[in-house]
Amino acid sequence: MKILLIGGSGFIGHFVVRDLIAAGHDVAVYHRGRSTIPLPKGAHEIIGDRAQLGWKRMDFIRVRPDVVIDCILSSGIQAKGVMDVFRGVTPRLVVLSSQDVYRAYGVLLGLETELQPTPITEDSDLRGNLRPFGRDHLKRMQGIFNWVDDEYEKIEVERAVTGDPELPATVLRLPMVYGPGDPLHRLYPVVKRIDDKRPAILLEEGLARCGLPRGYVENVAAAIALAAMSDRAKDRIYNITQPPHSELEWTRLIGEAAGWNGDVIALSTDETPAHLRQPFNTAQDWTVSSDRIRTELGFTEPVAIPEALSRTIEWERRNPPSDLPPATFDYAAEDAAIQRFKPTRGERHP
Repeated sequence: MKILLIGGSGFIGHFVVRDLIAAGHDVAVYHRGRSTIPLPKGAHEIIGDRAQLGWKRMDFIRVRPDVVIDCILSSGIQAKGVMDVFRGVTPRLVVLSSQDVYRAYGVLLGLETELQPTPITEDSDLRGNLRPFGRDHLKRMQGIFNWVDDEYEKIEVERAVTGDPELPATVLRLPMVYGPGDPLHRLYPVVKRIDDKRPAILLEEGLARCGLPRGYVENVAAAIALAAMSDRAKDRIYNITQPPHSELEWTRLIGEAAGWNGDVIALSTDETPAHLRQPFNTAQDWTVSSDRIRTELGFTEPVAIPEALSRTIEWERRNPPSDLPPATFDYAAEDAAIQRFKPTRGERHP
């Protein structure tokens, strides 16, 4: 197959390119040429940005892609533009979306009130509140992900690309992705506490019970590549996520992978130090099912969770973030809470 990726040079995309080339496909990547991550050997490059997509249409026609994967769609306006450019150029489009589209996420943010049943499937309700992210949040995200625009909304992306008889689309709803190169350093707060030899890691009890969707970057990339290669994925929506764990279980897994023997303690909100309290409605679970992609396409993770965590921990240790405020690690407040609690391993864990 000939496969074209838009924005395939970043954190997730370069692993997708690697997997597609390893599977014997001819891969071209349309990107701005500014990534610090080198493309895998064998990938063809087309340099340009999203604003130039229409101007590059003849380049895309020359590629004659069997599938186009758009890794960086942010808004409905962008998605409509992609459909206009590639209608008649390729027989299928694969679009990366997010599990923030679900109503359960809106409840978690406190924007909607009716608790949603879990596990969340591809048929679960979507948010009724569009564009829930405030200006400050968007600015922070744009500082990390330069493809995020002011109209960010994955629900509108999905609406724009689905149901077109001339250009069938596969929608992949991604979880929180961790791994080497993670621009959000999702594991770092736990890894730092482990390396600082903390006797315990504290969680607010609501968060400790909550399941959150996660995926290791190479596993997520493998699922994307599989969907691109599978004709059965046409006109389908798939969740990509690893088997679920509560936040407490997940923190323990990180500790085990790092060789840490401390405890993970769940505290009531009143007992939890202020810097560890969560601004979420954790009465809403966010456990997501990926049964559909496993059943229909036969997806399994190529990298087991212990190995995924070991690789990520090693990278986090070599690449600590420089912009976390010191209050993130208020160990004096945490020590006071530990002293009040004085746990025995296993006590009061949800």
